[in-house]
Amino acid sequence: MINSEYIFDNLDSMRAVWVDDGVKDTSDLACIVSGAIDGGAVFMSVSENMTRDIWPWIENQDVKILNRFNFTLDGVPDVSDAISGLAAKITAAFKSGADGAQIFINHNDLRPFAEFIAGIKGDLFFNKYCSVALDIDKMSGVDWANIFTILGRLNPDSVLITASGESFDASSGFVGVVYDMLHNWNIDAGLHLMFGNNMFRVCQTVRLAQKIKPELVDNMRVFMRPSLSER
Repeated sequence: MINSEYIFDNLDSMRAVWVDDGVKDTSDLACIVSGAIDGGAVFMSVSENMTRDIWPWIENQDVKILNRFNFTLDGVPDVSDAISGLAAKITAAFKSGADGAQIFINHNDLRPFAEFIAGIKGDLFFNKYCSVALDIDKMSGVDWANIFTILGRLNPDSVLITASGESFDASSGFVGVVYDMLHNWNIDAGLHLMFGNNMFRVCQTVRLAQKIKPELVDNMRVFMRPSLSER
């Protein structure tokens, strides 16, 4: 039986913090960091240029700084060059104080990405956190079994599922896509969500996970933007 009370009572413990690129004010950043620490957030997702600003406040705390990186092969003639460029950015982020990276990638680019990065991932992410982010709006009809075979080669610490808007339409196939994803989930990685504070879709996903893949729920993390009142 799916326990709705469990979902709502435990969303606070699942909460991770997402800081939009547009947040520039130092006092706003300080308040967000303070709220993340006080609220027990495990992760804070920020753009790579924010790391130096917030790292002094995060140092010696239990909050991990994750930097966001976009990876695409669209219009890229040489995959190895694209991987080298990404690796250089990630290395620089780690030197600036980041604890991990969230790599946002189109599922069509996942296989070549995995093939090229597999050989360097151990060195690149040594003692660091690796998350692969996929946009569920673009995942309708995909072969999730194949996606998880590729993800298994990458061996990420987590898979972040994002949605930018189409999935929030009542007529979308969101539930079916999430069902297929969970039904095929066979990797040892955490499930993270970023649905832009759309708690209806978050709760739907948690309910489905409780039913289909309950072992994912305890370590699930939901990235949310702090409200003005929290800032």
